[in-house]
Amino acid sequence: MSKREIIQAPTKFSIINICIVVILFIVSIIIENKKAENNVVATSATEIPFVEIIYGPSRGSICFSKNNFISSSAKLIDIDALNYDFWGRVPIMSLNTEPYQYRLDNLNVPYYLFKEKDNDTINVIKNGIKIRFVMNNYREE
Repeated sequence: MSKREIIQAPTKFSIINICIVVILFIVSIIIENKKAENNVVATSATEIPFVEIIYGPSRGSICFSKNNFISSSAKLIDIDALNYDFWGRVPIMSLNTEPYQYRLDNLNVPYYLFKEKDNDTINVIKNGIKIRFVMNNYREE
């Protein structure tokens, strides 16, 4: 039996490949940052028309139009029904003594969402039931 030889790439080739990968990574970050500059986060002054949300929250936000987002951390303040289960990812057990605070990101899709101008209440209609959430003010500038 003969010994197998280890195939080694030249050092110059490896360095060129690593440089190309790093340059492509940097270029992709720059391009995505340019795209993200067009995104607008909704504030209490923003009016959101009646829109159907069919995709769940992504990275802490819900997209309600092409470049417009709303924070999915809005807290539940009122619901028009009792004992109706339409919550999604809710922790089963919590070590905190405080009761769990439902948020907009806990709500399963699809649902309808709208918000009036100069108001911090987000109105959601899920299965004919109206649910209200209050926006977090720390995002506003």
